[in-house]
Amino acid sequence: MESTTSEIAMNFTPFLRIYKDGRVERILGTETVPPGLDPKTNVDSKDFQKLTSLLSPLITEELPSILSLLLTNYDDSWDALKWVASHHGGNGPEEWLNRYADFDKVYFSGDSAGANIAHHIAVKTSKENPDGVNLAGIVLVHPYFWGEERIGDESKNPATCAMIEGSWCLASPTTSGLDDPWFNPMDDQSQSLASLGCKRVLVCVADGDLLKDRGRYYVEKLKQSGWEGEAELMETQGEEHVFHLRKLTCENALAKLRKVVAFIN
Repeated sequence: MESTTSEIAMNFTPFLRIYKDGRVERILGTETVPPGLDPKTNVDSKDFQKLTSLLSPLITEELPSILSLLLTNYDDSWDALKWVASHHGGNGPEEWLNRYADFDKVYFSGDSAGANIAHHIAVKTSKENPDGVNLAGIVLVHPYFWGEERIGDESKNPATCAMIEGSWCLASPTTSGLDDPWFNPMDDQSQSLASLGCKRVLVCVADGDLLKDRGRYYVEKLKQSGWEGEAELMETQGEEHVFHLRKLTCENALAKLRKVVAFIN
């Protein structure tokens, strides 16, 4: 019989594999590029590491402890936002933010699960109204939203549906299900999308991404909610989920980049 050290419990290829002994192998996203000056654009970049990295290419801790850490993503993002906002008076610990950040025009953005987080942090911003955060808008790229009831093309690809649903249950083992408000804020009866704490929203979807119908549904429900803002939907043809991370310089990725830049500016 095969040893449990090599037996796969959950397979989320090409992203990660989870073994029965509790190990997690991260397949994609293990390469990093240091920040610095881009000679082509003359743009300088810098990373702020407030937390140590959770996932290395191979994690050997027990799976339950890993999952409990993953559930802190929303709280960690909120803490990071408050740290950034602490610079709005020009006296924060990071001089770049003191000198260059425009706190009168703040945007949240993210792709996939990052888009999910951006939405929820925007809602929390409207509730708690932290000093130094004038939220102008959010950009949700291929947002990681779902729901119990199939919509659009979702029923045509049961294997991908199973992977999406399995990844949610993996990341949130205490979830109430596929209609959990963290996963399906569009149908949350306890909190309307009208509470979104900004006036502008851009949602980007790709026609080869099974999550595309959720992005469209988000825009539809947002407009129906009574939210007093402007929502835009950008659809990219012939591409899959987060294609821009794999094909950085393809025309569709550049077109999406131009759209996001124009939206923010």
